[in-house]
Amino acid sequence: RQKIEQIYNSFYDKNDKLKKNGNKEIDLGDGKYLRKMYDRLEVIEKHLENKEIKKIKLKKNQSIECYTYKVSYFEDKKSFDKLYINEENDAENIEFFKFDFLLNENEKIIIRKREEGDKIFINKVGSQKIKKILIDNKISKWERDKIPIIELEKENEKIILGILNIKYSDKLKKIKMEDIKKLQGNESILVIRRKNER
Repeated sequence: RQKIEQIYNSFYDKNDKLKKNGNKEIDLGDGKYLRKMYDRLEVIEKHLENKEIKKIKLKKNQSIECYTYKVSYFEDKKSFDKLYINEENDAENIEFFKFDFLLNENEKIIIRKREEGDKIFINKVGSQKIKKILIDNKISKWERDKIPIIELEKENEKIILGILNIKYSDKLKKIKMEDIKKLQGNESILVIRRKNER
């Protein structure tokens, strides 16, 4: 009864409606937590959350998986035509991008988790803090470190290209599958697949 009252008082207002603001969790025991994330309640198993996104170099014509995401990088249209496989036949969960630059030998595409002070440059908007973008998109504090960051590493600087399925810089242009047929031979293609909804 005490646990039920704790849950009710923490998550519901006097009109028996789920409180809209804030995030909170209550330990249910046995490694499970009841978590409020903005406008929904979820039971979470802690042992499923302990994985961290490791910093990974995304190599040419390679795919990597992070949580519910799969990111594939194709060096050019020829490589895309040869290697791309439509695994799920679910167009709503797949996004295609082309780079507005050619990657040289000294540059790398990195997938990593967010870091304190991260910013992304958005065309016509300017520099924006990634933390604020995630908050504005109602991404709970428990989910923010699970969303991979795409970064371009140069010799003397690092440029964030995108926050997966949320926001992208002006260096990535979203395109459709049919647009890929019109690409020049040397344009690189990024494919982002959400294996299920966040």
